Amino acid sequence: KRNTIKMLVYVATQFVELFENEVFKPDTIAINKKGRKSKKSTLSSDSDGCGSMWENERERIVEILSQVLEQDLVQVCDPPTPEMLDDLINLVAGCCYKFLENPVVVRDKDLKDSISNLLGTIVKNYHQNLGVSVKIVQLLQHFEHLVSPLSQMLVSIVNKYELNNFVADIIREIGEKDP
Repeated sequence: KRNTIKMLVYVATQFVELFENEVFKPDTIAINKKGRKSKKSTLSSDSDGCGSMWENERERIVEILSQVLEQDLVQVCDPPTPEMLDDLINLVAGCCYKFLENPVVVRDKDLKDSISNLLGTIVKNYHQNLGVSVKIVQLLQHFEHLVSPLSQMLVSIVNKYELNNFVADIIREIGEKDP
């Protein structure tokens, strides 16, 4: 059972990566009016219907990953090494980040809330403050559509999980970035 859960999480995260890359493909870099380079992203044409099926499965994947994190992961990791536990948590967090790259996902309130809860669980229960805060700042740097959704998600995470120090971690990360 232990190895099965780890393998299923791995397979699920690989599917997320594959389908999200197929549904949401970044185009070439374009020059905007201010002379800066910016990525243009488009949703791929959904000629085979795969994208619409995937949109229906996103919420289910997040729900399943939430259920996995509710388990005692020390029991899942045999032998329970910190590295193996971190790898499993990082796979789940990576799915959240991949979903957030897609503007369609952050417009879906229920899915955004589920991802917020998943990230809140990762920070609160698995003490991943630094990793999540670094990735949030990176996402903000690369995806302009995330400014408002991520701020809403952070308010939700801080209020629901009482993680006031998480805000300080993110502010510290922003302060360490070069302008």
